[in-house]
Amino acid sequence: MRKNTGKALAALLLCATVIGSSTACSKGTAPADTATGQSTAAGEQPGDQGVQAQTGYRDAIVFGIDQEPPSLNGPTMRSTTPSYMTMMETTQMVNELVRAEPGSEFAEEVEMALITGYEISDDNLTWTFTVKDGMKFAKGNPITAKDIVATFKTLVPANAGDPLAVPKGHFAQFESVDYIDDLHFSIKTYEPTPSMMRVLCCYSSGVWDAELLEQYPLDQLGLSYETMNASGPYQLKEWVSGEYLLLEANPNYHTVSVTGENAKTKYLKVVFIPDATARSAALETGEIDVAYGLTAESAQLLKQNPDMVVEGNDNCSIYNVRFGCNDPIMSNVKVRQALVYALDTNAIAQNLYGEYWNEVKGFSGHVIWGFLDEGHIDQDQAKAKELLAEAGYPDGFETKIYASTTGYKYVELAEAVSAQLSEIGVKAEVIPVEDSVYQEKINGSRIEDFDYPLFVKETGGRTREFGGVVHTWYETSPDGTNKLQNNGFYSNPQVDELAAKANATMDDKERLELFHQIQHICYKEDPPQINIAEMVDIICYNKKLEGMRCNAGGVLEFDQAVIRE
Repeated sequence: MRKNTGKALAALLLCATVIGSSTACSKGTAPADTATGQSTAAGEQPGDQGVQAQTGYRDAIVFGIDQEPPSLNGPTMRSTTPSYMTMMETTQMVNELVRAEPGSEFAEEVEMALITGYEISDDNLTWTFTVKDGMKFAKGNPITAKDIVATFKTLVPANAGDPLAVPKGHFAQFESVDYIDDLHFSIKTYEPTPSMMRVLCCYSSGVWDAELLEQYPLDQLGLSYETMNASGPYQLKEWVSGEYLLLEANPNYHTVSVTGENAKTKYLKVVFIPDATARSAALETGEIDVAYGLTAESAQLLKQNPDMVVEGNDNCSIYNVRFGCNDPIMSNVKVRQALVYALDTNAIAQNLYGEYWNEVKGFSGHVIWGFLDEGHIDQDQAKAKELLAEAGYPDGFETKIYASTTGYKYVELAEAVSAQLSEIGVKAEVIPVEDSVYQEKINGSRIEDFDYPLFVKETGGRTREFGGVVHTWYETSPDGTNKLQNNGFYSNPQVDELAAKANATMDDKERLELFHQIQHICYKEDPPQINIAEMVDIICYNKKLEGMRCNAGGVLEFDQAVIRE
């Protein structure tokens, strides 16, 4: 039995929002006696209440986003189409077992948060964790192994005797999660799981109150104060549908935080402003303090305002055009290779994203652990035409590119790709699709019903490890559907075999070599997609705001953020 313990280092970070009144219908409001920011346990003192009590700082940060989340329930995200903003807001209210520094590739750079250490059995299949003692949820009840086990049981199906029956994703190798006592629990896996600590860093592993998980169906959680109990830096106080979320600092967060502190600003108000131009204007007028999801054009204009800060943060995801590998034409590997060489991806990225992108130099983003730099693939139209001829299409062919009307510049990207493909004789009609229809098609089709030969997508890995990337997006679908995120039905037996080997060894050096082999196949030999550009998140905020951070998953972290008056 091997043991590992860890100690807390730096804290996590940031988010933003303000206080306001409204006549709209509220989804839920905290009762007055729970909204004071004070501990409800008699005789106890809350942790450091932060700088909001000091002169010169405001007690609220206002954060403008593009859409209202359907709920704030992390567990629901495993069973329904995930809302990106649900993930962002939920991150402020749940805490993972271990933490990673934003921006780090974290091979071993994790910090213990809700656990103090773990032991691995000699066969590498059972992980036994020790839970930090004395932790509390926002409403004052203790956080124990019962809550952790109950949370993970929403991610691991019961009675899944066959590993192929376990949903693909970060938790596919979890056979069972078992309660031992309030300070200990275990995770048993089907095979050795070397990525365990990175999986536990993922936002999906944020801990929920077991009593709420027992009391409410998953689709009723995260809709009101009554159905949430934060383990993270903020707790839901009020939700006014169509207008804003008001979050209040969790008075017990110091028992969970790696720094032993509470959130430094008392309130975080998340305002829903769908139009990017309106969000930019709200930032300049002071209506909001932070704007997320602005266009490159808006960001460039804001940079001219001396009161604003505009930053580009590396993201683990890549803008790409994926192939529907079940399509009669796209199933031909030479066709896919030809389309890769047909494009000047840097010119497309520069035109669409301005300065907010990174050049593609490999199959995954460079912030992914296990990334292999093979250099940029330059446009070579002569080679593209040669490959098309070898594939049996010397005069090109007709096809279609589908793009969600909601995705950031998805339609514009499809149009740019279509224009360049026409130069090698490929006529690709751009089909804009309403997002709900688009998501249902690329996340809920059987292979015989999928009819998108090309479609615009973003792919990455929330654990920021290549094992998670290949496992989520590129392993052969075991059930004939793409609901597990292998959206284009890519299937390569060699990739499957290498991925299985990488997932079965605890040797990081060996895993890296296997990851590199997979990336070479997918980047140069048998591409499942055309990588256009590495994503860069555009974050714009008032210069009075300090301490906010954005991690490589594109999530803002606010618990150390403050704003001057």
